Amino acid sequence: MPDLKQLFESVTQKSDKIDAYFPIYQSLFAQYRGKPDLVFVEIGVKNGGSLSMWREFFGPSARIIGIDYNPAAAGMREQGFEIYIADQSSIPFWEKFYREVGPIDVLLDDGGHTSKQQIVTVECALDHIKDGGMIMVEDTHTSYMKSYGSPTRYSFMNYTKAVADKIQVRAYPFKGARPNRFSKAVYSVSVFESIVVFAINRALCGASHLVHSGTAGLTAPQEENATPVVAHRGPIKSFLRALGLGSVKRTLYPIWIKLQVAREHYALRKYF
Repeated sequence: MPDLKQLFESVTQKSDKIDAYFPIYQSLFAQYRGKPDLVFVEIGVKNGGSLSMWREFFGPSARIIGIDYNPAAAGMREQGFEIYIADQSSIPFWEKFYREVGPIDVLLDDGGHTSKQQIVTVECALDHIKDGGMIMVEDTHTSYMKSYGSPTRYSFMNYTKAVADKIQVRAYPFKGARPNRFSKAVYSVSVFESIVVFAINRALCGASHLVHSGTAGLTAPQEENATPVVAHRGPIKSFLRALGLGSVKRTLYPIWIKLQVAREHYALRKYF
């Protein structure tokens, strides 16, 4: 298998990539190399160097499509690439794009890097990624940069957390949540340095169920001459019961639980 970093360094067209990306590319994209019907889409053509790198890596049968806002990117059509000139934050563009192109395997977002562009791109792509495919969003560190309007509640990284929350519905329908388009399509969310990957596999996104095996269980060993443990009723509880106020326990118990949870949360603040 060719080394993507070496391919990148050998292309004649200009391109810019963060070096930490190459091990991620190499690991995640290896499964698509040589796939005869592969459809690979990259947003952010710039000078076209990365498109050439992808064609060398995936093989001549791969359909490589580039999308860029700059009309100059259309020059890569002369080298056999399909090029769309468009704004990736435009929902009408994506609707037209998927009508023309059809389902795709991999979408790599190396475009404008704003949260709006990244989020709209994922939302529009979700229903058009083939099972076994993925959406990879690069340069997610912009979610923390003032020049990109962050940090904000509506950053792409907060959106990523929201997607991770949505797919948990398969195991537990929290707060009345129900299965949604994300829980039915996104098998996993992976976060790397400046990269987020949504792995799409609808076949693996069914509802989770508790399963059982075996019949034998474990019991604590009984030590010789050990004194049996007897439930002890505390003096306060006994006093309340003597006064006929046993119901106070039922009233105070939820309050006690809330206090315990608040105490735990206070201790956990240092991890956030």
